[in-house]
Formats: sequence, C-alpha cells, structure tokens
Amino acid sequence: MRKNDSAVSAQSARRALRLVLMLAESGQLRVTDVSRVLEVAPSTAHRLLTALEQEGMAARSSTGRRYVVGPAFVAATAATVERDRALTAAAVDELQALARRTGETAHLVRRRELVTDFLYAADCERGLRVGSRAGVQLPAHTTAGGKALLALLEPEHVDVLYEGFEWPVLTARTICSLRRLQRELALVRERGWALNDGEAEDGIRAVGVAIDHPAGVQAAAVVLAAPTSRLSRGDAGYLANELESSAVSIAAAWKNMTPIAFSRG
Repeated sequence: MRKNDSAVSAQSARRALRLVLMLAESGQLRVTDVSRVLEVAPSTAHRLLTALEQEGMAARSSTGRRYVVGPAFVAATAATVERDRALTAAAVDELQALARRTGETAHLVRRRELVTDFLYAADCERGLRVGSRAGVQLPAHTTAGGKALLALLEPEHVDVLYEGFEWPVLTARTICSLRRLQRELALVRERGWALNDGEAEDGIRAVGVAIDHPAGVQAAAVVLAAPTSRLSRGDAGYLANELESSAVSIAAAWKNMTPIAFSRG
C-alpha cells in the first residue's frame, strides 16, 4: 500500500471510529450532526452513516431522518461486555495474589484502538501506593499495558494507526513522536515486557505484560504500578517475571470461561 493510500485509510478509520463513538454516546445521529462534528461535507457524512447502516451498526429511525444504533452494534456491545466480564472473572484471584506477592498495585487492561481501558485493579496494602485506575482511560502509548499490546502489532500497522495523530503531552517523559514510539515498541518486542517510566503521571512507574488469549489473540495485559521512589528501572525486570507468571495463570483461567470470550470478532 502506498503512503498516501495508508493516510487515507487511516483517516477513514478514525472517522468511522469517531462516528461509532458518537452513536454510542447519543443513541441517535443526524447527517447534520455528523457533518458538523467531523467537519466534513453533508454528502460525506451521509456516506459514512450509510456505510454503518450497511454493516448493521446503524439503522434508520421510523421517520428516516435520524440514524439509531443497529442490531450489529447492540450485538457487538453485548459481546464486549460479556468478554470483559469473563476476562475480569478469570483474572481477579490472580491479580489479588500478585498484589500481595509484590506489594504493588496490579491492573488488568485492554487496548481499544489508541486507548488503554483499565478494567480492574487489585490494591496492595502499603500506605504509599498507586491508587486504583479501574474505569480510567489513558492514551495507549503512555501506559505499560498499552505499549505491551501495541508491540504485538507489526510496525507498519502501528504507522497506519498513528498516522496524523496529535500526540498529547501528559508529562515531560511522554512519548511524543511515532519514531520514538516505534523504538520503544521494538524494545518491548525484544524483552517481552513494557515500561511506563512516568509517561502518564509523574512519580509513577509501571511494568506491563500481554496475556495470551486462549483463541490465539493477545487482547489484554496485566500491569504492576508503583511509586518511582520504590520502583527503580533496574527492578522492573523482577516485576516483569512476576507478571509473566500471572499472565500464564490468567490465560489458563480465561480458557475455561464462556466461549463468547474467545470470539475473534
């Protein structure tokens, strides 16, 4: 694929994703709404909505003037909720044991496009600790779990994913360019774990390892986070070993959950 073609594909993908998120938030959309928010011509907005309708993600309202959530959207949402519930149930006991063994806060995360979703947290018992991030969303490239999951993609896929991306600056250490991110992901692939060195929040380091999905898809990660005053860069390898052991245990437990959790769709 030529570079210009990749850029166009990435732009189309981002528009489609924003459109789906808009529909999820409001429940219904008009062509004028989409045209205004996405800053595209009404004809383009109509074409995007029609594409969603053809895929079952949207449907015309009874009056035909608005688009509402379609059957495929409802099914996909239900499947995602069930998948996350199964994953969390499989991980809870092991995450709590991991927090006790290491004395640090453990998190279960997923990557959703360019975002890391924190699904569950097991707090440690220390007075000075990283608090729960459950329910929080952060840019994937600023988190250990997000980087562990981004590293599973081919570099060319990462290029397309971040084409035209506006890099947020959360701290002085936040990665702010695709070149730096690709170098970081190459290191993650080499050693098998990712490090967040104060890139999402000052004073916090975190280590992340991807979890092997029973159906062959690595779709989640387990993370340990600690204050930088207690977790040096040299100690990260020790926590990575603990995480790798927990990731194996979670994958085994996940395998016994409902089959819907293993769907590739």
